[in-house]
Amino acid sequence: QIAQRLLPRKVLARQRRSSGKRRLRTRLGLVTPEGGMRQLKKADVQQKEWEDDLQPHQRDNTKESQILMWIWNCLEMVSCLDYEQFLKDGVALCKLMNHVRPGLVNMEEVSSGNDFRQKRRNIELFLRAAKAYGVEERLLFQPEDLLFLRHVPRVTRCIYALGKLVDQDSGYSGPKLGEEPYDPVNAAAGRRRGGMPIGDDIYVAHVNVRDVIRRLPSVTEGEDVISVG
Repeated sequence: QIAQRLLPRKVLARQRRSSGKRRLRTRLGLVTPEGGMRQLKKADVQQKEWEDDLQPHQRDNTKESQILMWIWNCLEMVSCLDYEQFLKDGVALCKLMNHVRPGLVNMEEVSSGNDFRQKRRNIELFLRAAKAYGVEERLLFQPEDLLFLRHVPRVTRCIYALGKLVDQDSGYSGPKLGEEPYDPVNAAAGRRRGGMPIGDDIYVAHVNVRDVIRRLPSVTEGEDVISVG
């Protein structure tokens, strides 16, 4: 301790920074058991930092857009609500999980509505199924993170981790996360509208509009008709 006090302040500060970096690298799994550094790509390091050191304000609009598009591709579910409000009751997540692995969620226990206990139950069913499917426990979120919107980025992280596992599942042949393009201009600006992917408008660039209109109920006489060229 006496020797440390005699060291210049700059040297002590440099040692503290170096020690902090070593602890961070160890926590992120960048250090081998022998004490060496793992050779990881910059993108891998950034991904691990995003997974392990996430703050409530760190929303990722690109990932949110890709998740909404994945849900649309799998379930044809869309909402006029914002991303977090669309997922808040857990129903869409349970349906997505059951689409990926039928029977993993007992859909008879899933119900929509304004009852907080039922919403929590839905979210817990999804989390249990996601863990059973293989999502690491450290990448799961707490029901309150979604139910009360305390930590939406953790929700996104969990769903994104699920999507990456689905991508490696040889038994799954449905739509996968990130298959559809998204609007990088709006993504960079952080703009999104409702429960649709970034870049949506009356004519959604990511969705085959003709196919959507074909599935809509036929309009009655006197109603406005959307025309697609």
